[in-house]
Amino acid sequence: MRKHRTLAVVVACLATALAFVALAIRDGQSRRHGRSLEQWLDLLHYHRYTDKVTPGQVEQAEQKVRALGTNALPFLLDWLAYEPRPWQQRLERFIGRLPEPADHSAFLDSFTFNGRRLNRSFAAVEGFQVLGEQAAPAVPDLTRLISRTNSFYVRQRAAHCLAHIGTNGLPPLLQALADTNDPHRSAVAWAFHFMDHLGTNASPAVPVLIRCTQDPDPALAAMAIQALGEIGLELETVVPALTNAFYSPDKEVRFWAVRAFVIWLDAEAYRAAPALRDMLTDPDERIREDASNILAQVASAPLTKAPAP
Repeated sequence: MRKHRTLAVVVACLATALAFVALAIRDGQSRRHGRSLEQWLDLLHYHRYTDKVTPGQVEQAEQKVRALGTNALPFLLDWLAYEPRPWQQRLERFIGRLPEPADHSAFLDSFTFNGRRLNRSFAAVEGFQVLGEQAAPAVPDLTRLISRTNSFYVRQRAAHCLAHIGTNGLPPLLQALADTNDPHRSAVAWAFHFMDHLGTNASPAVPVLIRCTQDPDPALAAMAIQALGEIGLELETVVPALTNAFYSPDKEVRFWAVRAFVIWLDAEAYRAAPALRDMLTDPDERIREDASNILAQVASAPLTKAPAP
């Protein structure tokens, strides 16, 4: 009996040692590739919020990420999946309700999110944006990440990455968006904002997004409307769907439906003009202002922009 117990202890020690060795190897790889990758991605992420990063630095960072290619994917997927623990999220919501400057206290923030890990989770999206189709091998992992997590923000980031991959990322996004049992479909709908680069290859998304514009979830409906505005395809069917959304009980859904015609100041705005006139009496000032501006521009536009009879 004592020999068996000794053998079990030895086996357990060996297993633990092997686990540490594996962890050390992975950590070494991360130091060799991940640290520089993290720095380049941070630069790409923060250049959107500051003018201190030059175009030359952005180009250099993108070249470095492309040079890593698929070697970057394990790190990007690991970073992307980070989510603060439930108690951290609850504390974050509590801190957000505190008066300034307490709600911006670095000391309190240190108890909520792991700043570096959270920043990496957002910066990882930049990596997929740079890699584009080169990141196609990650589609199965991103698909599993969308389907298995309950985190809205992890789903949103994973969906965003699929959108940047392109046509290979479209099928899992459509499948997730069509799942009416999913309470977080708005996280997926948001990703379609970033698929206008696909051109007509994004057409399969249009009917699914149109159905979402009438969904009882106003967040989903608003996201779907914004995505349709960005994609800009099949407008002969999209315009009626958006004018129907003018009469939603939710003001944000109405706002984004009207706002779409700020982009489409051509034949589409002419077609929507009767419904836009109804919005001149909307309770929301933003909607009234947008509708008024669109109608004024339609009235002053050349007749050549009128729709064909």
